[in-house]
Amino acid sequence: MRQGLKLGTVVSLVAAAALLAVPSGAGASAAPAPAPVPAHWWQAEGNANDTVGTGARPDNGTLKGTGFGPGASGTDQAFSFAGGGQQVVFSKTGGNRGTGDFTLSFDIKTTATVQQAVWEKRIACDTDGTPVWGFRMNGRGAPAGSVGFEYGTYPARGYSATSTTSVGDGAWHRVTVTRQAHTVMLYIDGTLETTTTSPATANVTNHARMRAGVSTCDGIDGTHPFTGELDNLMIFRSALTQPQIQALGTPTG
Repeated sequence: MRQGLKLGTVVSLVAAAALLAVPSGAGASAAPAPAPVPAHWWQAEGNANDTVGTGARPDNGTLKGTGFGPGASGTDQAFSFAGGGQQVVFSKTGGNRGTGDFTLSFDIKTTATVQQAVWEKRIACDTDGTPVWGFRMNGRGAPAGSVGFEYGTYPARGYSATSTTSVGDGAWHRVTVTRQAHTVMLYIDGTLETTTTSPATANVTNHARMRAGVSTCDGIDGTHPFTGELDNLMIFRSALTQPQIQALGTPTG
């Protein structure tokens, strides 16, 4: 996955993180907790198949015009989008987490700094009181090319977290969002950038299909289809800690 490790040969994240272990004993510091295996993992290795975790049903995606390019590890592949509405479409249920804890993580490479779609589960741009979660890149504000995560039920109980770092520099970056109870944290390349706390735990379950590369807001509020590459889309059924997120590694492609 990271730095040449991929699950094509079913190397688990736990095993990969174990390489970082420090022997126990006097004076030895504890090793960072390894990241759990994701419930869903789309590796983009020539298809949109889901490397499913224990207890989860596979949510294999459907490619709609999406191609493949060099991936985040430098030796793998990634979904490649040309900005013309290419997308990967998933089921209506795989991305539903209700009010439960979760982690959403993906690798991104783009030179675009306009407001553009990334990955979402959203019924309509004007959600009209229905729950939503989604990532979009921002074309306005400081800096352009930052990543925003929207969640909850707009307009009354909708919330957002936005990075302070632009990912529109043509390099690979890992974007991770965790939600534990009322608190959402957004990380770029393992560094915490934003924390948002809501009065109550926001529901994020809806009956829309999860999609990557496009948004229901495309052409409506200034949002554009995604241009660039996405790799290693993951969903965890828990809120990963920062050491666990860092154990996922950083893109090297």
